[in-house]
Amino acid sequence: MDILSNFSYSLRVGLYLCTQGDCRMTINEKECLLTQGDAFVRSPMVNITRAEASPNFRILTIVEDNIEELVPIANDNVDIFISLFRRNRFHFSQTEEEQKHLLDARTFIEKLYAEIATPDTPERLRSITSQVIKLTEQATLLNFIRAAYLQAEEDDEKTRGENRVMVRFMIQLFQRYTSCREVGVYAEALHLSPNHFTRIIKRTSGRTPSEWIALITINQAKFLLRQNRKSIKEVAAELSFPEQFTFRKYFK
Repeated sequence: MDILSNFSYSLRVGLYLCTQGDCRMTINEKECLLTQGDAFVRSPMVNITRAEASPNFRILTIVEDNIEELVPIANDNVDIFISLFRRNRFHFSQTEEEQKHLLDARTFIEKLYAEIATPDTPERLRSITSQVIKLTEQATLLNFIRAAYLQAEEDDEKTRGENRVMVRFMIQLFQRYTSCREVGVYAEALHLSPNHFTRIIKRTSGRTPSEWIALITINQAKFLLRQNRKSIKEVAAELSFPEQFTFRKYFK
């Protein structure tokens, strides 16, 4: 599937749902991964420069129309569009219920397009049906944008909360690394289970709490050994190791 040709620049707005496989894309110079259950919105502001899809990747068009048909949504919701554009977020995971709503909307819109394509459809009915198509497309896209905005806000709050955990952990670590190297102690101080605490720190910093503890401890040990005329035994004691053997083993 030639994703880039499908999503090439044009004055159209589209909403798509990934139903199978995955596609790694570069959107506005940001790497992202579109996977099954993700809905993706495209507009002239969305510049896709790279797309590598798995062999089984499948994406369905839910809504796609000229920008002038959908621009009223942007005019009435400028702040939301700016918020999403600032975050560089253009795809969001959908629950099973949300996916069903999107697929139902797609089926309904296709049915309406088929009606106006029938030669014997009266002109008045054709005009009314075209209006229904426009309103349905706008409502479908607007509902997605609403859900995307709420999800982005929730993700931001979660990120802020996890960043606070990371900062509090680092403050405690610098204060206590010479006497405490137990992950569980730091987790308890932050009122988190060790497993949840570890996941947060790993997700936020790329290192586990154990790796941070070891990194700080070893770096300080190196500093003390280089800068001071202290024996290994004295440095080990300063870092609260019960004996040189334990310190050597930890250092190694």
